[in-house]
Amino acid sequence: MPGVGTPRDRWDAVGDVRVGGPRCAPHYTNLSGYALMVLACIFRRNEISMVMESVIFPFEADQLALDFLNAGLEPGPGPGPERVAAWLHQAGLATEADVRCLAASPPLTRILLTEAFALRDGVGDAVAAFQRGALLPEHALFALNRVLGTRSTSLRVDPRGVAAALAQVEEARFPEGLLAPVAAAAAELLAHGDRSRLRRCSADGCGRWFYDVSRNGRRRWCSMARCGNRAKVAAHYRRHRGALADVS
Repeated sequence: MPGVGTPRDRWDAVGDVRVGGPRCAPHYTNLSGYALMVLACIFRRNEISMVMESVIFPFEADQLALDFLNAGLEPGPGPGPERVAAWLHQAGLATEADVRCLAASPPLTRILLTEAFALRDGVGDAVAAFQRGALLPEHALFALNRVLGTRSTSLRVDPRGVAAALAQVEEARFPEGLLAPVAAAAAELLAHGDRSRLRRCSADGCGRWFYDVSRNGRRRWCSMARCGNRAKVAAHYRRHRGALADVS
């Protein structure tokens, strides 16, 4: 599940903030530092809430890793931690508790942003190479494996009457582990995907990625309701204008 586990011990180089042990339990060396933390948390939480309410990300690629790439192509402010947290929440990868935790810890939001940028670049380069039939870049594979390594699965023994039952437990470092499903989706695409069905939207000025799961394999648009309809309207206008020109 998203958000399971504890972060590695980290030190904030600016503000004597230690993040380690129980998640979202920073320790401040003085009262003024705590007061600043409270104000920063309120401001950041409001920023995240505003982004979550005002930005609706597209999930139309039929592939989670491609949806992640497409999120950066949306209009609006730069992809800061608020937008990353909002995307993870809308994708179902981060709970509201995870978002509140990120809002309460600037060091964690910086970690998430750094890892998200690195993963985005790695996935983008790997997907582009895969589509061309080229060798996958080593730095892209490193970025994927780095995030995949934030999750681990172990066995746990639970009581069941006079016997016992084995249960699988998945653990993840926070916040990097929130990105693990994206890396897993990219790895699945690279390992088992059909590159002939990996495409970019044909609409002028779009370029969003999608994976064609249609029966005939002829999908051209990231969204028929948006880019497909615009292209049809533009084509109809050109035909109509040409007919008028022929009449005149």
